Amino acid sequence: ILNEPAPPFIALKALGTSYVTITVRAWVKSEDYWELFFHFNETIYRKLPENGINFPTPKMTLVNGN
Repeated sequence: ILNEPAPPFIALKALGTSYVTITVRAWVKSEDYWELFFHFNETIYRKLPENGINFPTPKMTLVNGN
């Protein structure tokens, strides 16, 4: 991650009934982009539940019409 032209930025973008959107912006060398992209996603996916923040899961109730 490069600190120029701007330092990394992380913010809560949106809260919905079944989602949370987090914005992560960081300057990187082009050749490092995908490795960092997947690393961020995996780390966030693992670390949030470890810290008591669970992913919202939409639920649906099915009713038998018979």
